[in-house]
Amino acid sequence: MRHDAGATAASRDHTRDFVEAIRKRSRAICDIETAVRSDTLCQLALIAVKRARRLEWDAGAERFVNDEAANAMLAARAFRGDWRLKET
Repeated sequence: MRHDAGATAASRDHTRDFVEAIRKRSRAICDIETAVRSDTLCQLALIAVKRARRLEWDAGAERFVNDEAANAMLAARAFRGDWRLKET
C-alpha cells in the first residue's frame, strides 16, 4: 500500500485500533487530537442549527464571537452523578 504525503490512514474498526494502540503503546489512527477536533466541529454545527443562524467561532478562545446564548450551549449538558470537570 502506497502512502502519499498528506494521506490519512484508514481503520474499519476504531475500537480494535484503540486497544491495539494501548497494547503497543503507539498512537491510534484517530488519536485524541483528531477526535476532539472532529467532535468540536460536529458540536459547533449542531449549535448553529439550534440557534438557526450563522455563528462566528474564535478558535483561539474556543468561544463564539458576540453570542452568549451560543456560548452557553457549549457546556449545557449536565454531568451524571458525582462527575465534574477539574479546572486547570
